[in-house]
Amino acid sequence: MNNEIIMTVSTPASCRQIEQQLNKKRQELKLLNEQDPQPGPVNKPDPLTVAEKKRLMKEIKQLDAKLTQCIVQNTPNTPVTVRFEQLFCEDQDDLEKFFPDIEDDEPYLLVYTLNLPKATVITDPTNFRPDARMFKIGAFNSVDSGDTVFGSTSVWDTNGSPRVIADPDDVTILVAMMEEDDTGADAVRTQAETLMIPEIIKAAPALASDSESFRFRLMLGMRGVIQTVAKLGIPSQDDRIGPVQQIRLTPEILNRTRRFGSHRFDLNFSSSGARYTATFTLLRPQP
Repeated sequence: MNNEIIMTVSTPASCRQIEQQLNKKRQELKLLNEQDPQPGPVNKPDPLTVAEKKRLMKEIKQLDAKLTQCIVQNTPNTPVTVRFEQLFCEDQDDLEKFFPDIEDDEPYLLVYTLNLPKATVITDPTNFRPDARMFKIGAFNSVDSGDTVFGSTSVWDTNGSPRVIADPDDVTILVAMMEEDDTGADAVRTQAETLMIPEIIKAAPALASDSESFRFRLMLGMRGVIQTVAKLGIPSQDDRIGPVQQIRLTPEILNRTRRFGSHRFDLNFSSSGARYTATFTLLRPQP
């Protein structure tokens, strides 16, 4: 497990009154829940109590959002990183128990990280070199159903170091789940990274006006790139498990990370013979 210290945020003085109000409302709701008997055949919900709970929950939600905004406005935007934490194998079709001569596939992840500001205009496609990197995590050996493998690979920024994110729309992080056969994880990573450049160029016109459309086009492009590269495996190509997914950073997620220090992403990948969950964390490392 990684022992890196996550930055915790001390509530600024200007936000403490909001925090106190929030804690007070939470305590009121807790006491109300403790005093209210569990509804059932005998105990019918009290309409006044139900209405009071709804009112408190609404106020708590509003105060929570207000506190987050206050902290964001009164603390610096420090560097963050996105880190791979673990891969959980929920199910894998282990053919070795029936066919001993068949070698197990070994899972690995391809993570494509791109830092491309929305205002980017690619005027010279021939010489265009994006601020991007294809990370390879794994391959992991002998992963069976119920196993969890851990890691600590940072996939932001593009060199794996913490970096400030001013606008989350400038950052794209795509993740593909693979099983290694004869193509080879290293070969797939190297060739896919190169072939992603034309995909960026094709998708770039949508970036300024519709960042979601840009990401969708890039996800389709990455799927095609991986399919093209994986076919080079002889006699058996590396297989992609499920669709390409994204770690979507938003202003809300970045703001919550400013307040709490971290945010977790669980990506689920499945095919007819395997199911995996890859966990990544957006976090503010201690300087």
